Amino acid sequence: MIKARSFNYKIKKAVSWTCGSCGALGNDINSLKALIVQLQDDVRELKSINSLRTADVTTSKSCDLEEIIAEISDRERRKCNLIIFGIEEQDFNKPRTNRIEGDKTIVTEILNSLHNVELSNVAPVRLGKYQQAKKRPIKITLPSEQDVHAIIKNTKKLSQSRVFQNVVVNTDRTPKQLQYYKDVKKLLQERIDAGEQNLTIRYINSIPRIVRI
Repeated sequence: MIKARSFNYKIKKAVSWTCGSCGALGNDINSLKALIVQLQDDVRELKSINSLRTADVTTSKSCDLEEIIAEISDRERRKCNLIIFGIEEQDFNKPRTNRIEGDKTIVTEILNSLHNVELSNVAPVRLGKYQQAKKRPIKITLPSEQDVHAIIKNTKKLSQSRVFQNVVVNTDRTPKQLQYYKDVKKLLQERIDAGEQNLTIRYINSIPRIVRI
């Protein structure tokens, strides 16, 4: 099993950079520190996936290094994406460019109601094949991961909207993340069925956990 080392960064006092290039280097260092912390969370979640699947321990080994690297790379690729569910399909008789612009108008209205974000260069993409009477989810890529977090933090506002109360906005999760959430949800139901009370799922360091309320 791969153990992630713990990195603790302690800053005793603020550093004043005397030139622009030094300041840029300082920003790069801070970004690297944040990335290391995120990678630690990712590795912890991958290890948690294995601990939940105790029934498979005898037939399969824990994720090897290549699998972990591939998973982290996949999460890095998705980190600025959002998946939006519940938006009506555009008239399929219209040209494709018109349908994309129609989706973009609605997506912009929804997201700006949650967080002020630059969307002029965003191109919404419908996922899956078109089927009449079904609403395909829309994937969009935002300028930054911070914009994603700010929007997700405010998604509860959608339930209070008369127009968008049936719209759901989620992060773009990998198959392993989706499976892990299903495993946690199943375990929660098993514990509730066994008589435990006041339990719910909450995200701690971006990882879904069962906690008491």
